[in-house]
Amino acid sequence: MYLGDRVADAEPLTMSPALRTALAVALVGILFIGVYPQPFIALAQKLIPAAPAVAPAAAAPVVSDNPPASQ
Repeated sequence: MYLGDRVADAEPLTMSPALRTALAVALVGILFIGVYPQPFIALAQKLIPAAPAVAPAAAAPVVSDNPPASQ
């Protein structure tokens, strides 16, 4: 934010009708999803299946390219 000595214009900000419509549609969508989210949660669960549970590997041997140091 820039603060200076200049006084702001007295005329209000204007928005095009398309921008007002887009903001209104976004607002209605946000409110609808906030009040009734279950259909969207079910859709997300259907579209993105749960990852299968993978058991951790049982102490797999560590493979290294470096030979062991001799003592």
